[in-house]
Amino acid sequence: MSLSMDDFLRRDYRESEPEWLNMAEETDNPTVRRKFLRGFLGSRIVYYPGAGEDGHPVKLFNRAHAAHSYIYADYGYSRHEVHSIVTPHPQSSRRGFRGYRIVTVLDVQREELAPWPPRYHLNPEEAPNQSELIGSRSPFALLYVFQRLPEFGEDHGAHRFAVLFLCADGFAAYDALFCQPESIARPFCVLIQDYSIFGGNWGRFGRDGQLEQIARRTNVLPELLLVAYTESEPWHGYVPITEGRFTLVPELGGFTLRPRLLYRRTPNLAAEEATARYIIPPPVDPSGRSTWPFFFWPGFLWDADFWRPKGRTDEDPWLGQGGECQ
Repeated sequence: MSLSMDDFLRRDYRESEPEWLNMAEETDNPTVRRKFLRGFLGSRIVYYPGAGEDGHPVKLFNRAHAAHSYIYADYGYSRHEVHSIVTPHPQSSRRGFRGYRIVTVLDVQREELAPWPPRYHLNPEEAPNQSELIGSRSPFALLYVFQRLPEFGEDHGAHRFAVLFLCADGFAAYDALFCQPESIARPFCVLIQDYSIFGGNWGRFGRDGQLEQIARRTNVLPELLLVAYTESEPWHGYVPITEGRFTLVPELGGFTLRPRLLYRRTPNLAAEEATARYIIPPPVDPSGRSTWPFFFWPGFLWDADFWRPKGRTDEDPWLGQGGECQ
């Protein structure tokens, strides 16, 4: 028998709306702002490196009320482009999250998100030379709070949720946000999809790639992975979720509309020990931190019409390629 992923998440991971979301309109107050940001960082976080404009993970977890904090990391968009993507427009269903309006936008400083400066966990030989690749785009972190419109009900999604958009490299952001000794934030689920060289990423998010290396060197591993399994392999120690006669049904997502499936971490010590033999931690930097930058070089923007899957129209929701919160 089959079980949809949102039914599984609703059954096993549904949570009440966190209280910090009710502070969104009062974040002009410095004390409230600090509490709000700590609440966001301390909640279940769905992390998406190289996210682009893909709203599928928000649709999936929001529909199930399984998470209220999302972090999108992508260096290919400006502030204006991000704001345009997430702002609903009456003449386009491709903009914003369906059934939601923006309540608050916070321009967040890096020191508010994680200890700064961080110590990174890749050697210089394992990451690109940023001096050759860094461009002119200014890094930023924009935190949006969305609220459900009154004509939509609980089955549509949470009353409120928040998405942090980082103009940042997905590998370095994971390390800086989650993997420092004083980090508040921890990933609950990570979306894994490698878009080949055309995705603009310098490394791999999937099995044996640089993101898994960072996670294992620091022992910061999410409970769940959402994997586009025709393009990426799940990390070591993660298996498809099956319970008795039930198996989960994949969903299509991303601009390539590849099937995605949830994987859960298992206490497989043999797999983790085998992995540890070849994932060697970098030498200790005498200064206590690496020189690998948190905010990396800009990528290039995809042309929406070129990358829209065949058969899609202008009325199709672009944010999420069908991943808007339906």
